[in-house]
Amino acid sequence: MKKEVLRAALGLGMGLALAELALRARHRRSARAEPDPGLRPSAREFGEALQPWRFRAVALGDSNTYGFGLAEEATYPALLEARLRAQGVQARVWNAGINGQTVLQGLARLERDVFQRQPDAVLVAFGLNDCNLQRWPTDEERERTAFPSGWQWFLEKCHLARTAYVRARRALRGPWREQEPAPALPLPEPRVHPLRFRQALARLVREVRRRTGARVYLMTMNPVRLGGAGDRQARTYRLYNALIRVAAWEAGAALVDLERALGCFPLSSFLEADGVHLTEEGHRLVAEAIWQTWQEEGLFGPRP
Repeated sequence: MKKEVLRAALGLGMGLALAELALRARHRRSARAEPDPGLRPSAREFGEALQPWRFRAVALGDSNTYGFGLAEEATYPALLEARLRAQGVQARVWNAGINGQTVLQGLARLERDVFQRQPDAVLVAFGLNDCNLQRWPTDEERERTAFPSGWQWFLEKCHLARTAYVRARRALRGPWREQEPAPALPLPEPRVHPLRFRQALARLVREVRRRTGARVYLMTMNPVRLGGAGDRQARTYRLYNALIRVAAWEAGAALVDLERALGCFPLSSFLEADGVHLTEEGHRLVAEAIWQTWQEEGLFGPRP
């Protein structure tokens, strides 16, 4: 009797373990196979990742990495790539910026947009959306997903339990509920909580190092024209830039301080009329700041 129970328990355990491994492989394949439609077309292709580039870099960020309203060749990733090639370096710098994204959304696409490319350097530019005083329930859900606690931690780690939970929730709630728009919360709070923002940056640096060994560069937000956003948004902006600096120091990542590098120029010289997005000149200044950081590290030779 005891042997039969033991065999049954062993068989059940092996079955659950195999199911867990299969689901993990399936989820990883899914993460790799579905490029985000918000990426620029050149960043959705992976054939170039197989070429023997001497230097590979990925710029992971929001609209000021994507180049909102600009042609791709005017963005700082493209400018860096052109400069490297002009010096004879066979390099590829992928633009993995997506408009409106936070660092939590960047974390969620590391597998597809960063790890698969096996970069030597990763430029990380988040914060403008994270510190925006427009809290949404979807952002709170992302925080719980990225930093689960208690039983949520178990769901995050166990793919089998997570799949069962999601299917049960959908069956109970009905598919129509998931199509309802999520209203903004009544109190204007940052989209990503300051603690979660700092934790997410640290986690991003750790994950990139663990999976690729790449050098990570955390970039502060560029100066912005806040307009009618008020003093509270200005204080939040300064706080999140300070958090980026702290995260870089704690994680041992390189810092590209765009707030200081661009702060000596008139805002009108590098910002669009909306006071947030970079012009072509703004992207040129960002590329210059990154290039100077690379030179200080001895990554490439001095400027010709």
